Amino acid sequence: MAGAWHVVHCQAASGHSINAMDKGSLASSFVESAISSFSVNFKAKDIPAWLQKAPSGPAPYDSKAVPVDWAAGRLVERHHLPWHAALPLVLYIITENQGFLKNIEPLNVHFGRNGGPYDDIEAFSITIDGVDEFVSKKDWDRI
Repeated sequence: MAGAWHVVHCQAASGHSINAMDKGSLASSFVESAISSFSVNFKAKDIPAWLQKAPSGPAPYDSKAVPVDWAAGRLVERHHLPWHAALPLVLYIITENQGFLKNIEPLNVHFGRNGGPYDDIEAFSITIDGVDEFVSKKDWDRI
């Protein structure tokens, strides 16, 4: 249901007509909530200053973000979370289900091969994003 709510919210925010199939999977109060929340004005003076600034993450968490993605993007930036935490934050915002926030890895680990023609086939690189003073030994052991 959270996914359908998000789809309706995105369709309403982008000015597209709401897909009947997406609306059909939600109670009418949820559809109304998804549609009415797209008009949140984050530039309003009663909105906290940190939330007024446009997020600068990858799409859909960038300056063109729909309101719920905007809020999630700003939470990621404000709390220095990895960008893969944005979708669980969106789902939490929609549902208030804390289960979506459990087991979010604090670090973003990328494995890759060097692309050169003379690279050792057994060689690879590891990039770890998000290392700061809060990374614990437990985090390193998990990596």
